Amino acid sequence: MKAIALGAMLFASLSINSAEAAGVVVCNNCFSPKDAAINSGTGFTIVMDYDGQKLYGYEVEYDRELKRYRAVTNQVPESIVQAFLRGMSISGPSSVTANDINNRTDAVEATSSGSSTYTLRPGDPNYTNPIRFPDAFRNSNAYDVVNSASVRSLLGQALARELAGATTGSETWDSLAFQVQSIILSISDSTIGVGSYRFVIIWSNGTKSVYTIDADTVTEAKYVNGESRDDVGNPIPDANIANPDTAGGYAGEYRFSSGGSFGSWQGSAGIYGVPVSNGSSSTTGMSCGWDGTNLTCKAK
Repeated sequence: MKAIALGAMLFASLSINSAEAAGVVVCNNCFSPKDAAINSGTGFTIVMDYDGQKLYGYEVEYDRELKRYRAVTNQVPESIVQAFLRGMSISGPSSVTANDINNRTDAVEATSSGSSTYTLRPGDPNYTNPIRFPDAFRNSNAYDVVNSASVRSLLGQALARELAGATTGSETWDSLAFQVQSIILSISDSTIGVGSYRFVIIWSNGTKSVYTIDADTVTEAKYVNGESRDDVGNPIPDANIANPDTAGGYAGEYRFSSGGSFGSWQGSAGIYGVPVSNGSSSTTGMSCGWDGTNLTCKAK
């Protein structure tokens, strides 16, 4: 039996009161998950068995009468179990040792087994999303995301909660859910661990947004600049259009599906400091040029 206690250093950003939760313990081919939980300290504990693809939940407490610790079985919420099994279905079971788990360093990105891409279509009732899409953003679109830092951040947090199964309604279980997810994303061996997830969101109006999540961003998926597209594939203005290193990528000829689509593009460009001249409500064409310093756009 190999048991690994994942302490406060690994999950410093996810820590909660030790009286409420001891954390997550990895115990492969675990002969006694209960003993592994007891050794982790008092509070709610999840024992993770990679090879067995099982999670065990316990509340560890000190019995003053018997003068010893005991672990009382607690059912792990279904959302956390499903998130764990989803990660296992991608990475596959494998023996995990202490050397396989990184302390949230830059090495995770360099040595992880790669990225799993999830396509989400919140506006398509006939499409089965790989994770539940957050209801609060179901009617949003890519322009809503690029135009508002709050929307970008809140959507990223909601995606992270759905991915980890941190939707239990319990702060303690939700924190443990993020810890489980962080382990899945932190495994350094090249043949196991997910490494990162990439969410490609196709909104109901045909626009596209992209987010990623890894062990360093486990509680909030991060918006990917430069990858948003409108309904016909034009790059949508975001922070990249204001960055001299990437603004040149917006140079070229544009055709829009409607004057409304052009207006949305024009509005987002203005937010990031790039005006579009000569536009009207019926504009469907535009040309942008880059002189090495400035991006200039003109409707036509």
